[in-house]
Amino acid sequence: MNLPPVFVVGAQRSGTTMARLMLNAHSRLAIPFETNFIPEFWSRIGAFGDLADDNNVLRLIAAIQREPLVSRDRLGQFSPSDVLRHMRTRTYSGVVDGLFRTYAMSEGKVRWGDKTPGAEVSMNVLDFLFPDGLFLHVIRDGRDVAMSRKSVWNRSMVKSAHDWAWKVSMGRKFGALLGDRYREIRYEDLVRSPVESLTAICHWMGEEFEPSMLEYHLDAGQRMPERSLSHHQNSIRPPDARKVFMWRHSMSLGDRAIFQKIAGRLLDDLGYEIEDDRPWKFRLSGRMREVIYALRGDTVFSSPVMRSMVLSQDASLQESHGAEPMTHRADLRPELAHTT
Repeated sequence: MNLPPVFVVGAQRSGTTMARLMLNAHSRLAIPFETNFIPEFWSRIGAFGDLADDNNVLRLIAAIQREPLVSRDRLGQFSPSDVLRHMRTRTYSGVVDGLFRTYAMSEGKVRWGDKTPGAEVSMNVLDFLFPDGLFLHVIRDGRDVAMSRKSVWNRSMVKSAHDWAWKVSMGRKFGALLGDRYREIRYEDLVRSPVESLTAICHWMGEEFEPSMLEYHLDAGQRMPERSLSHHQNSIRPPDARKVFMWRHSMSLGDRAIFQKIAGRLLDDLGYEIEDDRPWKFRLSGRMREVIYALRGDTVFSSPVMRSMVLSQDASLQESHGAEPMTHRADLRPELAHTT
């Protein structure tokens, strides 16, 4: 029986690494460190010729294993010949499946998954390659995401707000086309109610919940490439409810106003708290921060710009499923997505 792969998607710093470690602690599911190669190599698969030829397949596998993120983890250490033997079809999907199956088998597991933050904007490619694949979308309050990005990468609040809104919207909109193969999990629920959240996820995947999933942190450090540990210290620790809604006491009033101006509608759609923007102090703080960011080259774009970005992606997603582009849905509200 071929078990469908599980793709963990979500905007960077949303908790996808913690979710991956929890799922990987299941006795039947193996999810390596983030890879980020599947859409990239699909876009240039023609360069590798006919995959019925062993030499072309081996060349493709070797090229994938040289990718920076792949080479960091054990996925990049298997012999291409071993991967070739585990392939079930002579297609690009077969190469990807063979590589991940080799990894799963080395872990004594029967099923594989993939976790790459930001992959929600490539879900159409993943769905095309694996039409039975399951998509778990990890969503976190965007203000906490922005604060995490700023602390790790010193990322601009303006850019973080736009990036979060775009990626979450795209994931939800494409997820609406996938039916029961798409599921959302809130980071806040995963942290504060891990048993209930993981039980629901396992049931959706067709697996039984295992208590070992709660003990993922015991060997989490060994499940991460050493070069990536510095950015994932919180992910390899037990769930910490103090990390939930940190923005309420750690984000400046001006940044809160700016984030809400850019992504407030999506925050509201997702059921996250929206602040009253009528008080003069809230509005003035936002305007002052907006000027400061503009001087740095970060403009708080108007909503039509964001709308055009999402709609352009919308068209390609719909086209890949043989449907008309959703250009008539100018409000961009993602009510159609399944939620936990």
